[in-house]
Amino acid sequence: MANFWGLILNENMKIYRRLRTWIMFAFVVIVPLAVSPMLYYADRGVGVFDSWSVTVVEGEILFLLINIFAVVIAADSVAGEFSRGTIKLLLIRPWSRSSILLSKYAALFLFALALMIAAFAVSMAINLPLFGSIDGSKALAYYGLHAIALVFVVTFAFMLSAALRSNGLAIGLSIFLLMASITRLFDALFGLTDKAWVKYVGFMHLNLVNYLEGGAGPIPNQETTLGFSVAVVAVYVVVFNLVTWTVFRKRDVAA
Repeated sequence: MANFWGLILNENMKIYRRLRTWIMFAFVVIVPLAVSPMLYYADRGVGVFDSWSVTVVEGEILFLLINIFAVVIAADSVAGEFSRGTIKLLLIRPWSRSSILLSKYAALFLFALALMIAAFAVSMAINLPLFGSIDGSKALAYYGLHAIALVFVVTFAFMLSAALRSNGLAIGLSIFLLMASITRLFDALFGLTDKAWVKYVGFMHLNLVNYLEGGAGPIPNQETTLGFSVAVVAVYVVVFNLVTWTVFRKRDVAA
């Protein structure tokens, strides 16, 4: 177990020793510091915004950034080792391929969790004094639903990272599919059909915050529940991981 934690620590060092990581954290901190005061001064005497509405406005920006940043790190995690030629040095060490891959996967989620904690802490620290109290359970539910979608996105990007030798291609393809989901491109495409199978498409279930306060599900013209959406996401995450482990364990790194 100690050796495995050493592997995770090693992967975290790879993430945090790069300048881009700290730039990512800076953006996550700057967004609430910039958006909250701007909304506060724009809303004086109007009373449109409260802590919850500002949290949602900032949250949409923050989670877009967090998803993109996590995709960049995830897509580079394995494919970057191939691109830089460091994969051979990693695999000659006395660790199994499964242990190496699991340590990378764990490090990715620790990074994503750190971004989320930073976003939540800064957002609450500035919004509570400016806009008043907020229902803590509601705010946590909002972040939690976004976190479930983030697991899907990170795992998908990690799968592409293991399957592709080019980190640029893995990052580009992951971000394209992420943006297609966020901009509702998939909704527009699959919305043209009224078939029941549409609700089994994983990318259609990433906007889970729609379920807050009894809202409609994330798929147009389809009745779904939060439990169903989470189950679909979970199945895709398992499948993505199976593909990742299978490809990485069988991959020839001699070339």
